[in-house]
Parts: sequence; structure tokens; C-alpha cells
Amino acid sequence: MAEYCTTPSSKGGSNNKSRVVGVACVPSKTTATIRGLDRSRISVGRCQGVLDRADPVPTLHRIQSVIDNAIHVSVRPVDYSDLVCIVVNIPGEMNERYAQAFVRELKRLEPRLAGAQIFVVSDLEAEMHRISNGGPGFLIISGRPDRGYGQNALGECDRVAGPGLGDQLAWQSMHLIVKSTNAGAGFAALEGRFFDHFGASSKRDLDDIIGFSDPIERTSIKDEILSIVAEEAAADNPLALGLCTATARSYCALSERIVSSLHLGPVIFPISPRGGLFTVNPIFGRLYLSAMKHIAPNAYLADICSEIGESEALMAIDLYLRLKAGSC
Repeated sequence: MAEYCTTPSSKGGSNNKSRVVGVACVPSKTTATIRGLDRSRISVGRCQGVLDRADPVPTLHRIQSVIDNAIHVSVRPVDYSDLVCIVVNIPGEMNERYAQAFVRELKRLEPRLAGAQIFVVSDLEAEMHRISNGGPGFLIISGRPDRGYGQNALGECDRVAGPGLGDQLAWQSMHLIVKSTNAGAGFAALEGRFFDHFGASSKRDLDDIIGFSDPIERTSIKDEILSIVAEEAAADNPLALGLCTATARSYCALSERIVSSLHLGPVIFPISPRGGLFTVNPIFGRLYLSAMKHIAPNAYLADICSEIGESEALMAIDLYLRLKAGSC
């Protein structure tokens, strides 16, 4: 984990006013959640804009602003001196040097945070803690590239990247419809769904409408294509189900290296399929888990329902208690 730690101050051990903060962002806003060490939620602050690793100056000011907002909207008294640990989730890859420099600048910008332990984590690390609470777990994130991130009970981590299997499924499906006359059982039904959805009367018409030969146009309708294929698979269309199952198995093959390297095979652990095609239809997650049962029979789908910034605050509590125990 990319982090910057100093020795915990004595004020945080037994003071029931000790507070932690989780800071994270979604595409349009940044949120700071303040919790007590007893895990009770105290307040939530929000501001417009996101946290961007490549644009650190406004990101630093945004963090200062959103923490200040969370303090001032709290119905219970909160002071900067009460803040003992802060977790900041910045999307993208993270490294120790960047994290240390970032924390130094944040404390220079806001001297009232000088006594707080501040951790800067990647979205992968925050998501892993969200599903596993520091134990074994596995994330598979569909995109271009695909990303896999695993952790075992010892805290050892590994990651893997893939070629963008969701994209491949979309264009493989589209190629079948546009270029083939018959691809076996289920073809006519799948072809009809595409013609109806895009209002096409012929293959050439469909090709023109969706811009199959134009990469920019293709990207804009990828999720629509995946949605059609997923719905047909859920309706037991053998062609669509075969396409989706093959993609799930490819994601499983991508994941197998991490399962093996971290010795997760016999372990009970949560899996969280995120992003890309996994957000289009739940069937992709179910097919992926089914494929994973062959290499990790005790894996299960994680059930994650938390607001932005909430899990980061809970992560701050766990990290701070570890610090107090002398494990950092």
C-alpha cells in the first residue's frame, strides 16, 4: 500500500473525540466522511470536482476544502485536532514516492492536519479493503485494459492486466451479425435483436448505423451491444450464451495466475467484478463466478453497498488501530 506514516500521537489512543476521515470521489464530486473510532458516522462533507493524480494542486485544495466542509456541517463538535487518521483514495496507480510528497504538501497547505496519520491509496486498494476488510479477496475490473488485483490473508498482493475482453466480446458479436449469414443455433434471434434495436433493415444498413468500421463510433455503442448479447444469453439463446460464457472463462484464465500465486484456491474469499461489461448486466458476474469455481470453489460474489467515502473512513479506522498496535 502506498502510504505515509508517522508515529501515532498519544492523543488518539483513548480519547473518545478521536476521529478519522475517508476522502474519495466520483465523476463529479468529492466526498469526505468523518467517523469515530467506534465506527459511528459523524458527518459527510461534499464539494464539486474530482481527485486527479495528474493534477495535484487543485486536488490538494479540494481535499482541504471537503474536509473543512465535513467538519463545519457536523452536528457534533469536531476539531482538526481530533483527526487522527485520514485515507485519501485517488484513482489510478499509486507509488510510495508520490504518496509521501502528496502528504507533505497536504500538511503544508493545511497545518492543522500535522498530527494526523494520512494514507494515500489507489482505487484498487480502497476497493479491496471494501470487499475484504483486510482479509483475502479478489477484484476483477473490466476495461481496456482489464485489471485484476488479489490479496491473501498475509496481506500479500498480486495484480494482472488483460487486453479488454469486454471490448473483444462486443466486436466479436458484432462481427458475427454483420459479416456472417448463419453462425448456428440462436443466430437468427440474435440478428433480429440487433436489427430491431438499431432500426436496421439489412446487414449493410446495420453496418452503416453502428459505424462498425469506425473505432470512435464503435466505442459509443459498445455497452448497447453487450446489453443485447447479455439479454439474449439470459433468455438461453445458445449463441449468445456461448459468447458470454467464453468471455467469462477468459476472465477466469486471467485471474488464475493471481489465485495460484497467492494460494487462494482453497480459501473462502469474496470476488468483486467491477466496471465494463460487469456493469452492463449481472449475468456476466454470475458466469464469471461459475467459471472461477473450477479454480477457487469457495469464492463468492461480494455484496457491496456503501456510499463514496464510507469505506475509506472504515479503512482509516483499521489502519489507525494497526498503527497503534505497532504493525506499521
